[in-house]
Amino acid sequence: MYPKNKKTNAVKLAVALAFGLSAGAAQAQTTVTGQDIYSGTSSALFRSMTAVNDHVYFTADDGTNGREPWIVAPGNRGARLLGNIRSSWWGSDPYGYTRAGDNVFFSAVGDNYGRELYIHEPYSGRIDLVKDINPGSASSGPTWFASLGHTLVFVADDGTSGEQIWVSDGTDRGTYSISRDAKDPEALTRIGDKVYFWAHTSRTGYEPWVTDGTKSGTHIVKDIAPGTTSSRVSVSITSGLLQRVSEFHDIDGKAWFLANDHTSSTGAEPWSSDGTYTGTELVADLNQGPLGSYAVNLAWSEPTRTVVLSAETYATGREPWLLTLALNGKVTRADYFDLRQGAQGSVPSEITEVNGRFVFAANSGVQGREPWGIDPLGENSPVLLSNIWGGRGDSNPNGFQNVDGGVVFTARNRRHGSELWFSDGSRAWLLADIVPGSTGSVPALITGTSNSAVFQAVLPGLGRELYVVDW
Repeated sequence: MYPKNKKTNAVKLAVALAFGLSAGAAQAQTTVTGQDIYSGTSSALFRSMTAVNDHVYFTADDGTNGREPWIVAPGNRGARLLGNIRSSWWGSDPYGYTRAGDNVFFSAVGDNYGRELYIHEPYSGRIDLVKDINPGSASSGPTWFASLGHTLVFVADDGTSGEQIWVSDGTDRGTYSISRDAKDPEALTRIGDKVYFWAHTSRTGYEPWVTDGTKSGTHIVKDIAPGTTSSRVSVSITSGLLQRVSEFHDIDGKAWFLANDHTSSTGAEPWSSDGTYTGTELVADLNQGPLGSYAVNLAWSEPTRTVVLSAETYATGREPWLLTLALNGKVTRADYFDLRQGAQGSVPSEITEVNGRFVFAANSGVQGREPWGIDPLGENSPVLLSNIWGGRGDSNPNGFQNVDGGVVFTARNRRHGSELWFSDGSRAWLLADIVPGSTGSVPALITGTSNSAVFQAVLPGLGRELYVVDW
């Protein structure tokens, strides 16, 4: 039970809810504990929940300090305010918590600065401005954080050169731009000892780039769509699945991403890269022709050397695909599963790997949108994990997070409303009925640590506040 303090009240919500949790969470007592950060019926306005080791950093408003950085260590003690960075009713509104070395970086607005880069040193508890990149009250807008060891790689605008790639070791002198050629970079993702991202130049459209954190090690990977045309794919227009940018995924140590070379034979398809020109190539042409498959939402299982993704063809619509990789990283087999007959497709999403299996949400047309699973070493075809809503209604499973060998997510049904559910990849069951009745607690922003899930939820009389489920 969280201790009380002068700013927040702890509330024990439910105890001794026994569930048969497998894969590291076997036969345990499930306990949900809440903390009323903004006392009374008001909500704490949470943002940017991020797990760092066994702690969770998040942004919240306690009604006194505005939106400021907080931290919670599940199973240890209650959440606490890290610092009041900005003396304003709105607060510093931090986001982007990212660990690099022993420190945690984030973006925030100070009293005398715009939105800039800040650092939290966990051992000393100190919070400091790292550098006023865009001097004065203007903002550099640091974003797209990724870490390489003790170095943070991020995007910022110094007010003169536009958005560029920057690095920081946590000091003013050690914070600087490493590339003026890569314009408007985005989607920074660490894979191995490199960070991949999209950027454009005066000679190319948006293409994949890579950096090792140095100026000499920052370069375009390959001009996949030659000239000023971009290979980056922003939106899937065929199924209504919006994707702001083409994300990078760590698949067997390589970067996999969606790209379009704009040829007459190949459209938007999955590509892979090891960071070199020769090592950047088309993975598979899943939907032959100029449109492409718009493959998104990739997940990788190293034990089975398989990838599950969401892709579409003219005949099947958007369905789950299972790709099998050889030891050299080449695709040896590509299978799709026609969960929903016809061109409409089951539109799989939230694909998450757990224990060598894959869990995702899909609509088969027989049931509504429900949780499904694929076991590459078992039946090797999708299995309905639970018809949570029943019939053809949607339980709308979402917010999937891999927590201690299982997937925690939000789903709804007539009896419990919207609550937390759990799957080990073979079945799914209710994890905690936090608010009994047909409304539920409507959990959101689920973040996982060892044997715990941290999230926000709504209880009658308390507003939307912080909760932790331990098992």
